[in-house]
Amino acid sequence: MDPSASPVLTLTVTFGDFFADYRQHAEDFLFNKVVADVLEGFLLAYLQQLRAKPTKIKPVAALELFEADCALATDFFSEHRDPRRVQKVMDALSKFTGLISSSQKMVYLEFFAFWKVYPDLPLQLFEEVLARREDLDRAAIKDIMETCRRKTQEERIADVPPSIFSKVRLDKV
Repeated sequence: MDPSASPVLTLTVTFGDFFADYRQHAEDFLFNKVVADVLEGFLLAYLQQLRAKPTKIKPVAALELFEADCALATDFFSEHRDPRRVQKVMDALSKFTGLISSSQKMVYLEFFAFWKVYPDLPLQLFEEVLARREDLDRAAIKDIMETCRRKTQEERIADVPPSIFSKVRLDKV
């Protein structure tokens, strides 16, 4: 894919123009709040788009695209916000896209490592995105999800602050 045709590039350029104008007229606190809200909105929209019906995910090619999108967004938002905070927020998306791009044999291990850090991941989101993968059939997805559900019920994780995944809307896309 041509990098100049990236929807994330288009969004970051648009946000950059808005932030440049807004920064001139806003107090620092309000500007930082707007940047944080736009970053959260960007992540939620990205996650929602992964669930979109026409989307087909080719794991190997998709991983490159996901990594490029995450790097571009991280670099952009780090220009307007503390890079450590941006990296912490973007980590959730980066790890999720790595999870959904992992091989069929490794997805279980990847899921359990992911789930220990982000136990508020809605399993429905994970299942819907796996269903977009062109290399997995229904039987494979069912097997993966049964194992993941069983494991999450066996090991309840407490005392983990909510992440971006707790804000994902699971209604129709």
